[in-house]
Amino acid sequence: MATISPDLAPLRVDAGRFRELEVLERLRDYLPPGFEVFHNIALHTIRGARDRYGEIDVAVLSPTGGLLLIEVKAGSVILRDGGVFKLYGNGESDVMRQGRLQRIAMQHRLQEAGLEPALLSCLVLPDYMLGDSQIVSVPRERIIDAVGYASMVSTVQGWLGAVHSNVDRAALRRLLSNQFQVTPDLETMRDQLQGTVRRLADGLAT
Repeated sequence: MATISPDLAPLRVDAGRFRELEVLERLRDYLPPGFEVFHNIALHTIRGARDRYGEIDVAVLSPTGGLLLIEVKAGSVILRDGGVFKLYGNGESDVMRQGRLQRIAMQHRLQEAGLEPALLSCLVLPDYMLGDSQIVSVPRERIIDAVGYASMVSTVQGWLGAVHSNVDRAALRRLLSNQFQVTPDLETMRDQLQGTVRRLADGLAT
């Protein structure tokens, strides 16, 4: 069994979220020990003096230093102009553009942290069968559709087993978990303590 971070919440609010949690549960339960699964990774980047926000659905870290970013799109999608579009009640979104921007943002964040894992990405469409459809924006081999969904875990394991890197796994784990270390500023703490003592002394004198 793989480790997962953060722990899965028991509440399932809609069909899309249900499918994403199902993907997470399968990866957690059937990947062997040594694999680590992260989900709902918030991304905040600055491009052209503008703040941009995104989220990685799932990231799988292998024992050999491979990192797979997984975009999960449940429900109806359409293929158009060599791309994949997710349908929503109020419109549609370009799945591949979204995934590409998130991958670039993650690569930028990894470079800033001095981390260079073997980075892969894939798209999971658990409710849609692609058949012989060809897509320009992503290799067919990197799409897991409804037909390949049953063997998703072994597919993920096979992809990650073929790549290796000497990345600092502890540092990468902290990054994916959005953990950071802080060190107390002793000079600031001293000034605050002295100020508090003076205020207390002034109050007693009064």
